[in-house]
Amino acid sequence: QNVSSADATAEHAHVRDEGPRADMTTPLTITVIMSRLREALTTPTAGWVIALLATYKLGESIVDPVFQPVLLDQGMDAADIGLLVGTFGMVASIAGSLGGGLLATRGSPLRALGYVAVFRVFALSGQWLVAGFGPFAHGWVALATCAEHLASGALTTIMFAFMMERVDRRIGATHYTVLATLEVLGKAPLSLSAGYLAEVLSVRISFGMAVALSAMWLGLVRAAMPRLDGQESASTKENTRRSVELPITPSDDANSVQGAQGSRE
Repeated sequence: QNVSSADATAEHAHVRDEGPRADMTTPLTITVIMSRLREALTTPTAGWVIALLATYKLGESIVDPVFQPVLLDQGMDAADIGLLVGTFGMVASIAGSLGGGLLATRGSPLRALGYVAVFRVFALSGQWLVAGFGPFAHGWVALATCAEHLASGALTTIMFAFMMERVDRRIGATHYTVLATLEVLGKAPLSLSAGYLAEVLSVRISFGMAVALSAMWLGLVRAAMPRLDGQESASTKENTRRSVELPITPSDDANSVQGAQGSRE
């Protein structure tokens, strides 16, 4: 009778080992991937995620393509522009990316987006002053440039961390690629039309629009926080639950075997 009990325990352990893997080992055909992607993109929170990532760069999309030509029109040497924007700006962008990664790992990526977005409004305001009311001394140009690049680098890193947090882990690569594509498509229209806007509306007005759009995005973040902060989409939460339901460990197997041997003895 003890032997039968030990065999039943071993059989139950085998079932435990196979069960939780069933969903994760389902063959990923195109039909399955598209079905899960459709499920992930139609959850109650998916619209908020898409709205955030598709609009977070609208302000920068107006400023970035035009800022250097504006400095050139103001009489700044191309070499100085290359140093201030290309070199100093790149260093600031890298520093921002490192800082953004640190912020994203210390708490909620969504809250980190809000904090950095506040700083970005002030940074873009600096570029608006430089471009719309210049020329200014090189030091002020460098300060405005580095502040904007610092904010942009941090914001981009945190946004991509936020996207990683929201993906359905069963189709992580596909879901993440779709979100990244939507991020690019969101900022493309204003990037392509930035020169036209500056020509038609004036640099001062177009850069002012950029500051306004960045400030408005803060309102979107605030509205999304009660719905997204500290929460996962339904599909992500379910898949997280499945992924943590790990099968029994080798130590558990060893304990079961020892128990069975003890029963036989």
